[in-house]
Amino acid sequence: QAGRGVGNMYGLKYSARAMAAVTAQRDQSQWLVGTTALREENEVHRITLLSDHSGDNLVCNEIFPHKYEVWDIAPSPVHENAFFTVYNTGGIDMS
Repeated sequence: QAGRGVGNMYGLKYSARAMAAVTAQRDQSQWLVGTTALREENEVHRITLLSDHSGDNLVCNEIFPHKYEVWDIAPSPVHENAFFTVYNTGGIDMS
């Protein structure tokens, strides 16, 4: 209906602070979202906005396990399946 806003929602198991568009994916709107659970294994979700005759839907294409809190995500500008993360080890000594 004219004048009414329509929105989409996607739920995560844990809260998130990092989200980035996958610009190498040119055929669909796609994002990576990283979770920030301090004491749990985190995840990076690949989410796609699909449009069809029934409207727009957000779909999770993949979930990547990520050991630490994801603070930032940098998708590759040329390879849609490659990305880097900046993360917090939660004070764990890596040496």
